[in-house]
Amino acid sequence: MLSERHQKKKRRTSSEINKAYKCPYHECNKRYGCDVSMNLHIKLKHLGGNKTEREQLAVELRTNAA
Repeated sequence: MLSERHQKKKRRTSSEINKAYKCPYHECNKRYGCDVSMNLHIKLKHLGGNKTEREQLAVELRTNAA
């Protein structure tokens, strides 16, 4: 059992996360709370190129979202 000093950090639920990053692929409606999570999704589900291409895509999306 964990003492009061060593309590686990409470994870946020999906509904508590502001999901500002939308997957740019056509007909993919996934949304994410950070660009890192979205990049991982693109890498795994859409075979999304190399890291540099995904980072450039994330910057473009951030610029368009602002």
